[in-house]
Amino acid sequence: MRWNLRHLFVLVGVFFLNFLANPVGDSRASSPATKAFKCHLEVTKVLKATIGRGPPYMVQILQNDPQHADLITAESHGDHHLSCTYQILMNSKTYRYRVEFPNTLRKLQETDCGTPETKKKVSEEIRHFTQDCTNPNVNPSLGYPLELEP
Repeated sequence: MRWNLRHLFVLVGVFFLNFLANPVGDSRASSPATKAFKCHLEVTKVLKATIGRGPPYMVQILQNDPQHADLITAESHGDHHLSCTYQILMNSKTYRYRVEFPNTLRKLQETDCGTPETKKKVSEEIRHFTQDCTNPNVNPSLGYPLELEP
């Protein structure tokens, strides 16, 4: 079989995708200590539930893009969101966590913060951005960080 430029591109592409899936030096992928770490995460109760104006995380969106604040504010006129603040028990420490859900069509109500589906979604989100409870101090890319309760 003759190797040509097309084969080379395919080979490089496969290598690159494989590297992205498991980068060299990714200690979490190969460390036995990380695999043995248990993540105990429980959404224990709803502390606060409110319906707010504007899209979810509006303050953060405006802070991240101040040049377009007027445009963003104009585009989001009429939007609403559901804001839920939870008490979280993670590996025997208690945290507060606030999450916001889009509610432009106004189908969500404050009571939706306490549904098992919503709590499961929140739990999965926390598990994801804390890297399976190994880094509770990390800030999510969009949203609020966990706050340690006294």
